[in-house]
Amino acid sequence: MMGKGDEVVRILVVDDHEIFRRGIKTILSEHEDIQVCGEAENGDDAVRIAETESPDIVLMDINLPQKNGIAATAQILARNPQTKVIILTVSESKENLFEAVRAGAHGYLIKHIKPRELCESIRAVQAGGIVISPEIAPCLVEEFREREAEVGEGGPRTPVSCLSSREKEVLSLIARGMSNQDIARELFISERTVKNHVASIFTKLGLDSRVKAALYALKEGLADL
Repeated sequence: MMGKGDEVVRILVVDDHEIFRRGIKTILSEHEDIQVCGEAENGDDAVRIAETESPDIVLMDINLPQKNGIAATAQILARNPQTKVIILTVSESKENLFEAVRAGAHGYLIKHIKPRELCESIRAVQAGGIVISPEIAPCLVEEFREREAEVGEGGPRTPVSCLSSREKEVLSLIARGMSNQDIARELFISERTVKNHVASIFTKLGLDSRVKAALYALKEGLADL
């Protein structure tokens, strides 16, 4: 049962297979705090519905007709900055997955994820955290490492040694998917202090998202999945 003040997370399901969309809707319908507000079978419809419905989270496949999930993600986030996107897909190429990172997605899950884990991931992302399936993480880290080494990719160039011990702690907890609120509880500091640490980490490492921060932490061995 939902408690007083609990908020419902509104979900847009985007996949070109109707049977998969129905399955996701059935799973999510069992949870009072999660509600499917729309569904789309292609990227163009996803962008249109996201603009009219303003979902909290979009569950997005990558391989879509008309406009792929990467392009749709970038467009949705540009038009709806408060919306968050979780890529929910079969095993993809590391190039496609990292393009989704660059588009601004907040999570990356394999479609064979268990129903309970899917719902927990939705709640985690809504709270401000990130989610990355262990099966996907190695590919993302490898692609992150390769692109970081390329001239002009804009990856972080500053060594991890530039971070304070507290910043390294915060970075490792970001990689574990924790929100600022969770990190504050874990380290017994204020949420405002966490926000300041996160901003400093991003500035020092030249990063612009929690997902990239998590990949950096994994690459440097500051965290594991």
